[in-house]
Amino acid sequence: MVNNGEKKLENSCTNRYVKLFENAFEIAEERNFDKIYVVVDVHNTILLPNYDGIANEYYPLAPTVLQHLSKREDVVLIMWTCSTKEDREIYNEFFKKDGIHFDYINENPEVAGKVQWGDFDTKMYANVILDDKAGFFPETDWHDLLNYFACKCLEEEEPPKL
Repeated sequence: MVNNGEKKLENSCTNRYVKLFENAFEIAEERNFDKIYVVVDVHNTILLPNYDGIANEYYPLAPTVLQHLSKREDVVLIMWTCSTKEDREIYNEFFKKDGIHFDYINENPEVAGKVQWGDFDTKMYANVILDDKAGFFPETDWHDLLNYFACKCLEEEEPPKL
């Protein structure tokens, strides 16, 4: 849709994370990239914090959105956590059991090292970062993302199940 020479996004929304996804998909399409990379923090983003051990309680709607993203061939999900190696394995199994598949943990080997357009030896390449430390509010942002993907899926395929 063109408006005074500017491109207007069809599913435009005020939520900044919805806008990040919209922009990431739009840029991927323009550049003929077949996927986007989404980094997702574990604590205070996917799971409610538990300072006495392994967290195991989801923020509402987080599993639904992540299950949907896990099924998309155009999304690479990367778990982002400061947890120990042993705990990362526990979390990865916990998420798999709930139908959430992370392609990588704390790395993106698909875009690494020196590439034509950058040097990713010490910086992980990502299109979208969902992290409470980056301003993600799990209490509201998961809801907005679910609505966005439900609308997007109505246009493309089957919507995520609520």
